[in-house]
Amino acid sequence: MTDTLRRTQLSLPGPRSKALFDAEAMYLAPGTQSVALFSQLSIDRGEGALLYDVDGNRYVDLLAGVGVASIGYAHPKYVAAMQRQIARVHVGSFTTEHRAALVKLIAELTPGDLNRSQFYSSGAEAIEAALRLAKSRKSSASGAASTARPAASCRCSARASSMRSGP
Repeated sequence: MTDTLRRTQLSLPGPRSKALFDAEAMYLAPGTQSVALFSQLSIDRGEGALLYDVDGNRYVDLLAGVGVASIGYAHPKYVAAMQRQIARVHVGSFTTEHRAALVKLIAELTPGDLNRSQFYSSGAEAIEAALRLAKSRKSSASGAASTARPAASCRCSARASSMRSGP
């Protein structure tokens, strides 16, 4: 048996993972993915396709962060690109050279007249924008003025409007 196999904790989660998982669970709202709930692992770091928990156990990440980590973890070129960008600006609604180049590239690669895109940081924001777009298209088709507008004071106006009673 190799040293790596001897060091592998066979009773999972390990004690540090379990303690950290339990401490977080006291303050975490429901909705965590099943794989995290069932495994109760607390991840310390990732390298390539491997994840390491706080107990030192190593796992092959066959989920790839459910697709968002398909290039693996901590690839040197990815880390360098992220460090360069974070040193400049990392969030915001304002135009940047990189964002302008990306929307142009997407427009060039998509078929037909699909030549506009928008970026959101969550599914809720994307759904909200889709509802505003659909509403503006409906109004435009009927000859009425467009009613597409940003949410006034929160990013969840779709939820607020769905709770109203009456038309």
